[in-house]
Amino acid sequence: ELGKRIGRGSYGACYAVIDARDSKLYCLKAIELNSSADKDLAEQEALLLSVFQHPHIVRYHDSFIHNDALCVVMDYCHGGDLSQHIRERSVARQPFSEGEVLDLFVQMLSAVEYVHSRRTIHRDLKTSNMLLTQHGEVRLADFGIAKVFEATHDGAATVIGSPNYMAPEICRGRTYSYPADIWSLGCI
Repeated sequence: ELGKRIGRGSYGACYAVIDARDSKLYCLKAIELNSSADKDLAEQEALLLSVFQHPHIVRYHDSFIHNDALCVVMDYCHGGDLSQHIRERSVARQPFSEGEVLDLFVQMLSAVEYVHSRRTIHRDLKTSNMLLTQHGEVRLADFGIAKVFEATHDGAATVIGSPNYMAPEICRGRTYSYPADIWSLGCI
């Protein structure tokens, strides 16, 4: 059962959905398939999420095609995303404590280390891709532009990602690899 839209990005939208069989709440990401390149990226995202098993990566449940979109069903993260929390804390003038920052950072770093150990770079690490559970635990999401390397020493050259979090080597059009994600994590 399709619920309200909870997010929108350049590749599609996310919705809250309820499984009619067990009344459990999930997130459905509908990725528009406008081209074969879109289809390839969407299928790669679904595949990565289906094989990644880590406590700080959003958990995959299912995927299917519906109305020219690949729909990926994932855990619903009741706590929203980190960008929302930063804005809310800023407006309320309640900065994060050093302990809170370190706790979040360790969880994000753990997720990124896991992704890198699977010869993959995320390429779009940012606060809006760091989802939070109702208990404030991090779940890394949005692997839509992730790059899987054939070998651990490979590099990428495509200028892609969110400009505010982009590593200098990407901005300069140079080959980049895992350290680009670490730069983005540092920006967060």
